[in-house]
Amino acid sequence: AANARVAFDGEGDEIMPADLANPFLLMARLTVDSTVAVDQRLMDTLGVSMMEDKLREKLSAEGQEMSDEDIHEMAASQLEAVLQQGFMLPTESGYKASFSMDKGAMQLNGQPFSPFGQPAVQ
Repeated sequence: AANARVAFDGEGDEIMPADLANPFLLMARLTVDSTVAVDQRLMDTLGVSMMEDKLREKLSAEGQEMSDEDIHEMAASQLEAVLQQGFMLPTESGYKASFSMDKGAMQLNGQPFSPFGQPAVQ
């Protein structure tokens, strides 16, 4: 399940074509409120499958092989590690995440967040 509301503030300075290449300028005008919820079964199925695909790609690129069972176990372990990073929060039925942005300041699950590897805008 997912829910999102996105608004763009078009008031004020005119946006020129060259401004479209500047994501920070555009982000300063966006307001976003979103939530996604994933049940445990879907996370187990889809999340592990995605991790398995990534592992297979990496092994293939490195010219290595691994049994399907070992790939599955490693993928499940990697998914668990990713989930423990706090991007998705556990719920009674699975996981959920909330993302918001206002004037460029981002929050993930109520905490300051920056996907750019820099401190979040305050």
